[in-house]
Amino acid sequence: MSNMDAKTLLICVSVSTLFGAASAAIVSQVLNAPEIAISGSQNSLQRRVATLEASLASETAARTALQGQLQQLASTQKPSTSTDPAADPPDDSILAIQAGPDVSLSRADVRAQRMARLQPDYQRQQLIEAGFSEQDAAFIVRTESDLALQQLRSDHMNRREYFQQLDQEGTDWFAKHNPLRAKLGDEKYERYLESKGHPTSVEIGRIMAGSPGELAGLQPGDVIRNYDGQRVFNGSDLNDLTAQGTLGQNVIVEIEREGETEHISIPRGPIGISSGGRRRFGR
Repeated sequence: MSNMDAKTLLICVSVSTLFGAASAAIVSQVLNAPEIAISGSQNSLQRRVATLEASLASETAARTALQGQLQQLASTQKPSTSTDPAADPPDDSILAIQAGPDVSLSRADVRAQRMARLQPDYQRQQLIEAGFSEQDAAFIVRTESDLALQQLRSDHMNRREYFQQLDQEGTDWFAKHNPLRAKLGDEKYERYLESKGHPTSVEIGRIMAGSPGELAGLQPGDVIRNYDGQRVFNGSDLNDLTAQGTLGQNVIVEIEREGETEHISIPRGPIGISSGGRRRFGR
């Protein structure tokens, strides 16, 4: 219960108690009045009854008026139900973030800003603003990238061993890990993902310095759709595909860049990229 609701309830209870006490006092006056003698004046009794009726009527009118005022006060504290479109939250397909009284950013602008924050230059600048020298900032960013590359290679080798074991067992990894896609086929599965609002490709957010992805010419914002002829719907698909086949063998990666389809040759293995919004490299 809000503070205003509590105050309103307290006022109502107080008023009810006050007028209830007044009613009791009036009735008590009549009930406890000295016994009227049979020989007393009939007019005196009528006057007392009239006085009681007038007092009760006055009390009722006052209570009704006060309750109306309280209801009006309570209604002003309710959340606004305005139908003014300007009062409704903006559609996130049009406005992703409000940057100021007269400035709004589209979803594309927000995505571009997010990707910019993933880039080494931005991270170096953040470290410099935090008090590090330019030399120290560059060292930190480079060291982070080197450690991430080492971890990526280790994860990749573990994944390769897993797929080699599946091959030895004759297990169909595709059907094992995504039976729905195996049953529907890529075309229907893509429509299924779209109906759920799930991604149907991998958008590159950041590329590790010196990684195979950077050397092959991949850029932040590129959208990976196919790897070695296989459809890529998410990062897990891409990780699985890079861990199969002959390590180091060149494969073709189909990407979309600024609305155009391009094909890039890259050695099979870890690419060294992260999808938008993630700092850890997992591809």
